[in-house]
Amino acid sequence: MTCSTCSKWFVLRETKYANGETIVNWSAPEGTGQCRVLNVDTPHHFECNQYTLGSPIIETTFKTGSPWHHAVHGPCPDCKGRGLTADDKRDDRCCGTGIVLHYDDGYIGENRTKMHPKEKEFGKRHAEPTPTCLNCHKSIELTWLACPYCGTRLKAEKPEIAEVL
Repeated sequence: MTCSTCSKWFVLRETKYANGETIVNWSAPEGTGQCRVLNVDTPHHFECNQYTLGSPIIETTFKTGSPWHHAVHGPCPDCKGRGLTADDKRDDRCCGTGIVLHYDDGYIGENRTKMHPKEKEFGKRHAEPTPTCLNCHKSIELTWLACPYCGTRLKAEKPEIAEVL
């Protein structure tokens, strides 16, 4: 009985996202895998006395959204996580903190805007339309109670009045 048919042989770790993307986080080199019992990499034809019939382990994690929606804080690759020291200049990625966001899609963030490039792209494509007055159709601010151009009431000052209007 060889590792290639053992249920304790680990060959792949992947993350699947709700948008259909799959990212392989770790995979064993071709023809090998990691034995969970021995805790070593073994070739597919290796035989041991801990064999259990089954298929090799493929660990799959499911996450919502897209890979760029998920990130963890980690050390800045530019300053190696040291941050700002007395003899250093501030680097542009972590802004002296030593910590940046590491996204699931491999992008390493920066602290100036704390935005992923796809977030910027998504924001531009799906930006909220500028609010306009229903009477004169000029642009208005959401906090205004009345249109300064034509005087139309934009929202009630008290919530109970809104129900009557």
